[in-house]
Amino acid sequence: MPQVSVRSRIVENATGVFLEKGFQGASIQDLVDAAHVPKGSFYNHFSGKEELAVEITRRYVADSGLDELYVRSGPPLQRLREHLQSVAERRTREYGPHGCLLGNFSTGVPATNAQLRAQVAAGLDQWTAAVAAALAEARQVGDLRPGPDPQVLARYVLDGFEGAIARVKTSGEPAVLGEWFDVTFGVLLG
Repeated sequence: MPQVSVRSRIVENATGVFLEKGFQGASIQDLVDAAHVPKGSFYNHFSGKEELAVEITRRYVADSGLDELYVRSGPPLQRLREHLQSVAERRTREYGPHGCLLGNFSTGVPATNAQLRAQVAAGLDQWTAAVAAALAEARQVGDLRPGPDPQVLARYVLDGFEGAIARVKTSGEPAVLGEWFDVTFGVLLG
C-alpha cells in the first residue's frame, strides 16, 4: 500500500481543524499536530495557513459531487434535493457538527485574506452554477413554475441551505435542516 505524502496528510487533516477551530482560531501548530508532521514539513509544502486553506477549499468543492447536478437523469428537483441531503449527511459524518467549510470560511475569514476569500467565492460560484443548471432543467421539463432566474434562485437556495447548516451548528438541533428541506422543496420549489 503506497504511503500518503506529507502534503496530502496535512491537507486531509486540516479540514477538520479549520471546521472545529475556524480559520483564525486554527494555529499552524494545530494543523501539524493533526497531521502528525513537524512544523518544518508544513513550511516545505505551504507558505502559510492561507495557502493551505485555499488548497483545502479547492479540493472541498471538487469533492462535493457537483457533477451529479449536471447529469440529466431522473427528475432534476429530486436530484437537487438528493445532492443537498448527501452533502449535509457527508459533512456531518466526516466532520461532525462543525458546519460547512465554505459557509464557515465565508463568514470567518478576514478581508485581508484575499486569496482565500476569492477561492471561497469561486467555490460558491461553482456550486451555484450547478444548482442553477438543475433548476433550469426543472423549469424546462415543467417541474418548476416560472419565476426568478435560475441563477438568482440557486443563490437563494444555497444561502438558505448554508444558513440552515449554521443554525444547526449553533443550536444543536438537526431538525432545523429538515425544516429547511421541507419548506424549500415542498413550498418554494414544489
